[in-house]
Amino acid sequence: MNRKKPKSEQRLRLAELIHSARIRKGLTVSEVARRIGVNRTTYQFYESSVTEPPLTVGLELLDLLGIDYHILLKKHSLINLPAEPPSGTTPFL
Repeated sequence: MNRKKPKSEQRLRLAELIHSARIRKGLTVSEVARRIGVNRTTYQFYESSVTEPPLTVGLELLDLLGIDYHILLKKHSLINLPAEPPSGTTPFL
């Protein structure tokens, strides 16, 4: 018997976020996929919440779409972060 794994609420929110950011930027699925180094189908899986991107690809994707990863993590309560990054630190990207 083949059971599908239920999509997590966090994965659905991430998919919606990257989809809307891509549209706002005026980019096509193919353009984003090419620029982050994955094939078109793989990127479509990210936007439809079938799969999540690996960390390195995810960070490239957030950077390309202009999404601040720190705010994303805080907003979606993925981890407990302070309101702002510590002073004197450099962004991880």
